[in-house]
Amino acid sequence: MTLTTPWIHCTAVACTAIFLTPLLSAQVTTDIGTGVTFNPPNQYPAPYGNQANGSRHQILVLASELNAAGMTAGDIVSLGFNVAVPSPTTLLGFTVSIGTTTATGLTNLWQPGMVPVWGPLDLTASVGWNMHPFDSPFTWDGLTNLLIETCFSNGFGSENSGMYRTATGFTSVSYRQTPNPNVCTFNGGMIVNSDQRPDLRFEWIPAEIPPVAAFSLSPAFTCDGVVQFTDASQYLPDTWTWDFGDLTGSSDASPEHTYLADGVYDVTLIVTNAFGSDTLTQFAAITVLTNGPRPDTACLPLSSPTIEGFGILDIELNGVALPSDDAVADGGYLDRSCILDTVEVGSLLDIAVTTGTIATHQIKVWVDWDSSGVFTADEVILDEAHGNFATASSIVPGTAVQNVPLRIRVMADYEVSPALDPCVGPQFGQAEDLALVIITNPDPPIAQFTASPLFSCDGQVQFTDGSLNLATGWTWDFGDLTGSTDASPQHTYLASGVYSVTLIAINANGGDTLTFTDLITVDLNGQLPAAQCTPQTQSYCCGYGLLGITFAGINSTSVDGAEGYQDRSCGQVAQVEEGSSYAIAMETDDQNDQDAYAWIDLDNDGVFAANELVFFALGTVDPSGTVAIPQGSVYNTPLRMRVITDVVGEITGPCDPPLFGQVEDFTAVVSQITTPPTAQFTATPETTCDGVVQFTDASTALPNSWLWDFGDLTTSTDQDPLHTYTTPGTYTVTLTASNGNGNDTEIQTGLIQYLEGFLCDTSSIPDNGQLVLDECQGLLVDDGGITDDYSPGVSGSVTLAPVGAETVTLLFDQFAFETNFDFLALYDGPSVNAPLLAELTGATVGDLPNGGVFTSSGPALTIRQEASNGPTTWEGFVAQWDCSFTGIGEAHDPIGSVGPVPASDVFNLNLTRGAGKDQWVTINNALGELMVRQALPQGVRSATFDAAPWPPGCYGLSVHGPDGIWSRLIVVQR
Repeated sequence: MTLTTPWIHCTAVACTAIFLTPLLSAQVTTDIGTGVTFNPPNQYPAPYGNQANGSRHQILVLASELNAAGMTAGDIVSLGFNVAVPSPTTLLGFTVSIGTTTATGLTNLWQPGMVPVWGPLDLTASVGWNMHPFDSPFTWDGLTNLLIETCFSNGFGSENSGMYRTATGFTSVSYRQTPNPNVCTFNGGMIVNSDQRPDLRFEWIPAEIPPVAAFSLSPAFTCDGVVQFTDASQYLPDTWTWDFGDLTGSSDASPEHTYLADGVYDVTLIVTNAFGSDTLTQFAAITVLTNGPRPDTACLPLSSPTIEGFGILDIELNGVALPSDDAVADGGYLDRSCILDTVEVGSLLDIAVTTGTIATHQIKVWVDWDSSGVFTADEVILDEAHGNFATASSIVPGTAVQNVPLRIRVMADYEVSPALDPCVGPQFGQAEDLALVIITNPDPPIAQFTASPLFSCDGQVQFTDGSLNLATGWTWDFGDLTGSTDASPQHTYLASGVYSVTLIAINANGGDTLTFTDLITVDLNGQLPAAQCTPQTQSYCCGYGLLGITFAGINSTSVDGAEGYQDRSCGQVAQVEEGSSYAIAMETDDQNDQDAYAWIDLDNDGVFAANELVFFALGTVDPSGTVAIPQGSVYNTPLRMRVITDVVGEITGPCDPPLFGQVEDFTAVVSQITTPPTAQFTATPETTCDGVVQFTDASTALPNSWLWDFGDLTTSTDQDPLHTYTTPGTYTVTLTASNGNGNDTEIQTGLIQYLEGFLCDTSSIPDNGQLVLDECQGLLVDDGGITDDYSPGVSGSVTLAPVGAETVTLLFDQFAFETNFDFLALYDGPSVNAPLLAELTGATVGDLPNGGVFTSSGPALTIRQEASNGPTTWEGFVAQWDCSFTGIGEAHDPIGSVGPVPASDVFNLNLTRGAGKDQWVTINNALGELMVRQALPQGVRSATFDAAPWPPGCYGLSVHGPDGIWSRLIVVQR
């Protein structure tokens, strides 16, 4: 069999060599990855890696990557890895498995559902592609992501083969390297992730499927007639027949074509392979305008951008969308000035610009209204400092040149690049030119206007005409028996009140009237004294500053720090009462964390003191929370409120000039409190092991005196007392808070739990050396504690030697030591020199002898952690211990057993004798919070409890009676 010359199809991630042959079962080779570097001999990921005794890899390849490389549905028959520097070590029992997954990124958990396709066989790597022909083909649907798994385990380690690899934009590899012989079957251990994916070669046979035609083209509207067509058909066509709609065509896969005549063209593609053909027509796909009128020439902002994702993706001009590619695809400048839109003088010109989202852009648009070929500052119709979308509406000025094409220049660039200049090529983005023809407007005006401010404290209001269709005369009625005939007058109201405003706009074609009812509010008594300081923004950047704030009647929106300092105290007033709390919410740019502060000048002295800071939030976006209004000294008077947002760490006081952000001032009016307090308080901790508790008053409505009753026959009149309980038990705490308007009492029943000592003590294996514990009961864990894994190489020991004990019993609630690598040794005596009682290893308590219960023959038991130095560690152990005393004292303990241990839902308490009078049970969690309090009927010998609603963890059960308290530990697991 002779193969034809291969067609080489390349993308950014791979090249595919497709050998075309008349045989229907032609095998195709597809490479994923173009790596030129490889891992060193001690680095992973490396499927042929033997630095540790064995390794397991899972490698994710997205269907989109395979499709882009030309791979379609079919049978995968072989898989290979590209080796730069082979290790001489033979990998024993090497296996390759394959599967599919919906995951688009791997985690530190193994993916299930793998199918073995090669091995186990011994493998010695060689330079170049090492192929693994499958035992039987793996059928791929062409749509689902592929997962490749390799694994082996040697009895020794050496070094890794250097394997070519390519970085991916997602987590594409999970791997584990370890000496454990169960690496290929055990789903635990330390699993590491990487985006450095080894290069892969697939050999496959396409499914016998006819192609599906698809293509793209750019641009759809061309001023020079040049259009690039790109085939996107599926299922490996080998023949392409293009009809460009102008009586010409091509048989290339992705041709470039030049149209020679203006017009609108349909485009048809027919694709064919050995199994059939398919046809796709895009109607009115191309618009060509090469010979129409163009604007006068202007400067060319040429540049050569190199980073994809910057630039203009779409311009919408008066509702007509004009999409384009980014700056790299279209070049730094795209002239589309053959696209002409007409608009009447005096009417609205709407424009919207969408950019790439790789970063925030600055966006600017000019219209050459005077057809001079020069873009001036007064010809800017859109100017956005940062964003990925901007829109503006402008009235076509009466001075615009009519009936000739006027050039529109649109520019976008990275927001931190130099400011946009119409004659300078953008650094990363691009410029595009469109055109506009202004025509005569035969219509009468449509009256429109704006006013600023709508709430005035000095009576001054600026009115601005915005009437459409070129008004030539204006008649204003300001609602206070005065008026004006200016186009955009400034007016001063002399009395407080609410005013309606009317404008009559006329031209030679007619007139129009517009009235805004109750438009202007004037409050001549609301003006604050001038601020002591007005900190200006030093150098605005990047969206910092305040976009909006809501607080107790203030509801303000603004641009951002580009405005600099703003005094919005007129009309933006918060009405608050001392002693009350109010929600505050600020809006900031979502891309930058900022620090936010708010002060109220409570004493109206013009200075913001430290104790007048009422809110702050550091290092966040859209800060929100509550403002607790402190006791005031000036009531029912407008007070200045200051808000600052700026770069994290920049602001230290209310007069500091922000670096990038801004200062805005508002008004707050504080009223005097008229209600009694609502008593509230907190205690830290609520569960104590030493009896020391900090009580903190949280009462509202500004109390000025406090009376505490701690429940142990002691009291305090401090606002925030620190109290020490002397006897373990449960205590109810009462607070009475008072002010001049009355008082209120808060009672928190059973709030404080002063625990018995053993419930507070959890002991850990030390790193090295020996720890001796002489308590009769307690909880013992590995050196990692309750929640963390044990550490490698730790060999410390703990000796349990309760004073006066006869024996010591150790009961395991949790156990997980790497099987046959890490151990826990128990010695029947006071040191590791005593006889070995047991050497424990395994994944669960069920792996331990005697159900995980061990009892010494004498008064001491020693436990030593024996962890290997390897990187793999497991959860470790949790165990409780108890002791048996000589003499008769032990007989008084009424607890026979608590089980099962560990419990998952229901567990039982069994007593050694019938319950006596006035006995009850309490159960507390590890934080000391009370979970159960239940009386024991006299004479009962058992009680049942339901732990199903409780979170997994450790709990303390205590039986209380007139003669004492007896306790056991419970472990809940699921």
